[in-house]
Amino acid sequence: MATKAPPPPREDYDDAPRPRRRPVERPEPSDISGNWKQTSKAISSEQAAVRFLGVQILADLVTFCLGRSIDSMGQIPAIVVVLFILLVLGPAIMSLIMGMIARIGALSVPPETNAGGTAWASMFCALGGMLSILMIGFGFLVSIDGNRRDAEPVLMMAVLGGFLMAAGAVVTFAALVAQVGITTGSREISAGIGRMGVGFMVCLLISLVLGGCGSVLMQGFSSHHSGYNNGPDFDALAKILAFTALLSSGIMLVLYHSLLSSARQALQTASGRG
Repeated sequence: MATKAPPPPREDYDDAPRPRRRPVERPEPSDISGNWKQTSKAISSEQAAVRFLGVQILADLVTFCLGRSIDSMGQIPAIVVVLFILLVLGPAIMSLIMGMIARIGALSVPPETNAGGTAWASMFCALGGMLSILMIGFGFLVSIDGNRRDAEPVLMMAVLGGFLMAAGAVVTFAALVAQVGITTGSREISAGIGRMGVGFMVCLLISLVLGGCGSVLMQGFSSHHSGYNNGPDFDALAKILAFTALLSSGIMLVLYHSLLSSARQALQTASGRG
């Protein structure tokens, strides 16, 4: 009687070799020299503009305190008026000059970032800020001639326009830095953008809390001393909101300066790889 052959051994599929996954390779910057150096210089000039804006905030606080202290003097000496103009316009003009240099340099950003339109938008915002400063100077000249009522609309529009143009210039340049970070694959720039987002939320909360608490406290203080509700003191409330705006601007400028430092470090790292 013939014996049956043993069955073939079963293949253990768990021990079978598996194909290895290839590691994901991140694209390296294609052109590290040349235009990237111009972008780094532009970011450095923007940092200088941010520093002058910080000096501008301190100058505004000093001007406000000095104005309150000499308000009871009646006729203000001409030298004090000149000092006020230098404190208000000096740092702003220097910041505008450095900002224009930064945006001119940013126009040569490498094409692979797709940030050309952002650079031009930031340039136009800076030009609008320059026009606003010229309007502020024109308003001061009109008010010196005694036509203060005619100068008030010009000054209000100039200050509002200057604030909006400055905010637009900062936001568009920050967007350009974000596009550079995407192109270079920088985690530092991504973290800087995240810090700015968190800081913006914190500044909004501070403004809402201080504005709301100040309004409630002033309304209660007015009712306690007058015996009836006169409503909040809008002059004092406006001062609280102005102080909150200056504080929030200072916080955002610090975070923005940190973002620019991260961008310069990322470009230096990319240049080292090239």
